[in-house]
Amino acid sequence: MWECGACSGDADACALTWERPRTGLGQEKGSQLEPKGRTNRRRIPQYKQNIKKGSTTVVNLSSKVLNNSELQALEKGLAFVPTPKLDVFKLRIELAEFFHKIRLRTFFLQNPEPNTEREKNTGLRPESKFTPTSHLMPPEVLAFEKSVSRKIGNLQNTQREIFHNISIEELTALQNLSNDPSITIKPADKGGAIVIMPTAMYNAECLRLLNNDHH
Repeated sequence: MWECGACSGDADACALTWERPRTGLGQEKGSQLEPKGRTNRRRIPQYKQNIKKGSTTVVNLSSKVLNNSELQALEKGLAFVPTPKLDVFKLRIELAEFFHKIRLRTFFLQNPEPNTEREKNTGLRPESKFTPTSHLMPPEVLAFEKSVSRKIGNLQNTQREIFHNISIEELTALQNLSNDPSITIKPADKGGAIVIMPTAMYNAECLRLLNNDHH
């Protein structure tokens, strides 16, 4: 046993007791002193070490040859969602159609036509393009339209740079795979894999299961 020099050999006054680390059959390793019951190495839980990001297994049963971009896109899994892109122009068109419906509903509620039966739209004639003007609308409707339009404008002006979670090549590959009618992509029954099979094979298997009288 070793004692620190500050205690002058008084074991009762010494607050720290030391010993030499030993290796093998009682052999001392150098003259380095280590605190008893302490360690200088930081222990890391085993479950936090060697973490690997897994990828989804892709099983290709079709004759289609997949390139690297298509494989990388499919390995992300069927639950993967690419970062959406905000189309402000399309959003404004949809808002204009929404405001148009609100104005029509408000106008005809304020000005009901007596003894008029509601006709069902059969689609045989073009829809009316009539839009009530602003002076025919109550202030609540106009305030709502103004508030929503202002918020959309602020969203466009303050829109930050979008960080996409998929490359352009992988996004193009996903679009090509989804638009290919010759293949069908489905999750496997077990194991979490993705199966690519010919559409004809998939349809035949569906018919076989439907025509099976034993289940």
